[in-house]
Amino acid sequence: MLFAGTMGMQQGLETVLEAARMCEKELSRVQFVLVGGGVEREALRQKAARMALSNVRFLPQQPPASMGPLLAAADVLLVHLRDLPLFRITIPSKTQAYLAAGRPILMAVRGDAAELVKQSGAGLCCEPENAAALVAKIRHLVDMREVERSTMGANGAQFYRDRLSLRAGVDKFEAVFAKAIGQRVAADSHVADLVR
Repeated sequence: MLFAGTMGMQQGLETVLEAARMCEKELSRVQFVLVGGGVEREALRQKAARMALSNVRFLPQQPPASMGPLLAAADVLLVHLRDLPLFRITIPSKTQAYLAAGRPILMAVRGDAAELVKQSGAGLCCEPENAAALVAKIRHLVDMREVERSTMGANGAQFYRDRLSLRAGVDKFEAVFAKAIGQRVAADSHVADLVR
């Protein structure tokens, strides 16, 4: 399981460490890899060491060119934010990169971000700041057949290409501009007819 990005107060990653502690006995093959930087990174690393977690690894912030292969190599990509009202209308920026990577997503965020994962069929969602709920979803992912997890990843990649990619954005803007130009041409034609 890979978390990539900022490790700050808002990510609530203490919950992830607690989930890792619970997984050590029940789901010993599950490994948690946290990649990135942030104001909480060192405190989290020290807490994981105090907890003697053998299933948690911290990797430093990576250059952008390295992130694609790193995401693609993960079995599951994790998004976790604290359970605050603001985050119900927030879609973390890593969500698009995760979808594009074509790997299953575990979204521990309420609201719009969770709806995006559900709509795309790209993964599972759970309550944030709840280690037991996180472990339950991890167990569900572990118990799934590989083809089911692969399908989730493929769904996410397709959703990204169709709805969120640069090409999809350009196509939407072109449609808006074409409609606006068409309306303008029609309005100019109508004015010209009135003048005649």
